[in-house]
Amino acid sequence: MKSLDGYFQNEQYNSYNRSKTYSLIIRIPNGKFDTLISLLEAGKGKLTSKNITTKDVTEEFVDLSIRLKNNLAYLDQYNELLKKAKTIKEVLEIKERNRIIESDVDSNKGRLKYLEDKKWL
Repeated sequence: MKSLDGYFQNEQYNSYNRSKTYSLIIRIPNGKFDTLISLLEAGKGKLTSKNITTKDVTEEFVDLSIRLKNNLAYLDQYNELLKKAKTIKEVLEIKERNRIIESDVDSNKGRLKYLEDKKWL
């Protein structure tokens, strides 16, 4: 796996009566996927089955990126308003809005990091 910059995420071997199964989850950069498949198919032994699944998250990634950018812009605007706040009520209202937006920012950053990590197969 080192030559493909990958690693084994999960490995399972099961033996029931006369049935044996082996499952291996390999994580590699998506640009090396075809190379991995070629190596597996040309390798020693008999490949009896393979299951390849994918999920396109491009739309979600773009949407989250836009929402994150917008939320950061809103935070900047609210921080400017906070500097101009004259009453405790105004300060508290702006801080509450900031808290909600900051929560969304953290959530979006976490999801984007997760999706970025999924670029590894």
